Amino acid sequence: MLFDIVYGWRKWQGQRLKWFTLVLGLALFCALFSLTLNLFREINNESPSWVGNTKPLVTIAAIGISGQIKKQTRYNIDLLNKHPAVNNIASLSFQTKNITVNDIAFQKTSLAFYSTNLPVLLELPAPFSADSFVKNNVYISDAFWQYQLNGQDNIIGKTLLIKGQKLLVAGVMPANMNNVNQYKVDVWLPDSFLSLYVPEFIPDAKPFLNSKPDYFGFAELSKSVNTTDLQEYFREQIDTYPNHEAIFVKEHDAPWLIAGIELDPEAKKVLIVQCWTLIFLIASFGFIIFSTIFSIYSQQLIDRKAEFSLKIALGAKVSDLVNRCLAENFMMALTSVVFSIFFIFLLKSILQDGILYQRYFSSDFELNWFNWFVSLVISQLFFFSCTLLPLLKLNRNNSFSRSSLGSKTKLQTLFSQGNLVLQLCIATLAFVFTTNVFISEWQKQQINFVNPAVISFNFNKIKDAQVYLSEQQKKGDWSNQKQVELAIAYNPFTNLDDSSLSYNLTADATNDGFNVSGTYVSSNYFSVLDIPIVVNGIFTKNTFAINIAFAEQLKSQGMIAAEQPLSALIGMPIKVNSFPSASYYPIAMITENAPHHGVGKGNPVVYLHYANIHTMIIYKVLPIFFSKEKSTQEALNVINNWVKHETVNVNPYQLQSTLKAQIFALNLGGRLLFVTSGFMALIILVLLALTLYYQVKANLMREKNKYGVMLALGINQPALFLRIFKKLLLSLTMALPMAWMVLQSLESVTQSYLSISLLLMSSFLACSFLVFLFVLLFGGGAIITLIRLPISTLLTQQE
Repeated sequence: MLFDIVYGWRKWQGQRLKWFTLVLGLALFCALFSLTLNLFREINNESPSWVGNTKPLVTIAAIGISGQIKKQTRYNIDLLNKHPAVNNIASLSFQTKNITVNDIAFQKTSLAFYSTNLPVLLELPAPFSADSFVKNNVYISDAFWQYQLNGQDNIIGKTLLIKGQKLLVAGVMPANMNNVNQYKVDVWLPDSFLSLYVPEFIPDAKPFLNSKPDYFGFAELSKSVNTTDLQEYFREQIDTYPNHEAIFVKEHDAPWLIAGIELDPEAKKVLIVQCWTLIFLIASFGFIIFSTIFSIYSQQLIDRKAEFSLKIALGAKVSDLVNRCLAENFMMALTSVVFSIFFIFLLKSILQDGILYQRYFSSDFELNWFNWFVSLVISQLFFFSCTLLPLLKLNRNNSFSRSSLGSKTKLQTLFSQGNLVLQLCIATLAFVFTTNVFISEWQKQQINFVNPAVISFNFNKIKDAQVYLSEQQKKGDWSNQKQVELAIAYNPFTNLDDSSLSYNLTADATNDGFNVSGTYVSSNYFSVLDIPIVVNGIFTKNTFAINIAFAEQLKSQGMIAAEQPLSALIGMPIKVNSFPSASYYPIAMITENAPHHGVGKGNPVVYLHYANIHTMIIYKVLPIFFSKEKSTQEALNVINNWVKHETVNVNPYQLQSTLKAQIFALNLGGRLLFVTSGFMALIILVLLALTLYYQVKANLMREKNKYGVMLALGINQPALFLRIFKKLLLSLTMALPMAWMVLQSLESVTQSYLSISLLLMSSFLACSFLVFLFVLLFGGGAIITLIRLPISTLLTQQE
């Protein structure tokens, strides 16, 4: 046995690079297959692992203008309890507060305030219990205990001080509850303590807390109910039973329900797209790798069949030959197993350390080793089956014969050509898919209608901050500060939805109107950020600027006639509702759709002048600064000089990032999808080259006697090359239409699941040409290698 293992390692001494590539490909296939299958299973769970309730559950939230999930009011959450299918309602509020634990102060600690029945409704694990709320128990997260409190053994029973209220730490939560989707949680405590943060001038805390949009709700259903129907019922309840005691009445976000316990559906959607992409590419990769192995062993079939025929003729047993084949390939099989385990831990580490995974999942990635074992067994069985191909051929004829070694049957010819057609078809599909992913993600990287190099500067606000801005500075005029041009805004560039703006077409409208994104900006905001002006005007105090998307929306709502140009909106007034009062001013300017919500997303946006921020709050508002100065430090010096002389309780500003980085951050999975798709496509390219070379070489070696005779009879090598190469072109001609038909059948699926179109003729032609080049280079290379052999070599048994 040991001799056969060493013999097998030495036998392919000159081809170890080829075999090593195949072994690595096989190992990578097993690792990717098991990881992707496991990730797909985890993503499709409707609830996190720490939720014990298996009954139908829904998450109660709100949805913003650009589709982001937001918090809801507790009053609205309770309205859903009227539905007959709802058994129970609970809520959870995430806050950032200062606390003290065991006389140690912690700033900006992440707290989760849970309602009375949340532990029972979700069936939360220990140390939660049914009477947790009654006892006012406080629980700390495992991460907070380990990293902030250094894993103190006697933490249970210690004092936690919050807003002057003494509480006792009753337990440490499981590690998988360190996060609830994107929300980090350091401390879990009853929501009754939210009353500690109600301002003293509020006479009744309940209306204040119930009307504040600070909660996510969770409902347990007695039976499965269509989420769309339940959401429609929820909307009707909110319209029918408005909160007349509300302190916060500006609720512009629409009510929204999500099946299961889900606070971050956007990240889930990105991960699902990533999984489907990987599944498609892994399927293509698997077919190519297995076809390559089959092709290489088919090429060896002639020599090994002659060898085994001779051994059987000399009295060897078939079982001995089987054992020898298995032993010869033992080293390659063992290597694939070892590298497969290595790839699993490497890919697992990369996956769980990624921002997207950490945002969505609250614990480390748990691998289901059964998936890996199944993929490994299937791949190894196929691998060893290929090594036994010569023995399978010998079952038909146990006698030693050379007569049939130089030709193929019609069935063998058809099978060989069909296999090559499938390989070329699948390779083309994989390349087209990857190319379209590249194009889609590349388009998302192309930032238009704003200067991506503009830098924003953010603040670190502390309590009771006060600021002063002159009228010139509100316009963006900082000419007395070393000629540095700075623009200011109320919101960061990619966060315009927190202003909670809405609008009405008439001044006397009393309802909240239509939702719209927007912010307060200085007069020079558009010139500093290089946002193109479509319809020019003078943007000053008591005027609005709007983007094209908002102008089109106003036109569709009948503000101007359908045949009128958008410029007709200039001078027409609209009512914009903002806290604490509404504004009724004319439209002064129309701009391009700057990518505030991401590349290619033209959401309606209204720009209000910074000087129109209400006098009641403007002295508390810290502006966001923007600059395109080459000297970042010079701009920062001007800002912090203003902070030093014109503000109170404001820390120095810091560089935030470029607009390019902020816009790219909105596309969570784009770069990940780009990298993984490119990596898989590169591997498929390498394997396709190997497959073409050895598949063609194996086919030619079976008919080398025929080609030797043809050369001996006088046909020249170029003519013989063209004659053989025509067969490869025939296979490619059959593969390309087949690939196009498959793309057409997959178009609706990729559009709905991946938001990617596969029917781009330019990418299909480019990928077809790439496959043709591979056929020419590697298929043609195999042909040239064969026909350059001496005729005497072609007419003999040995290669």
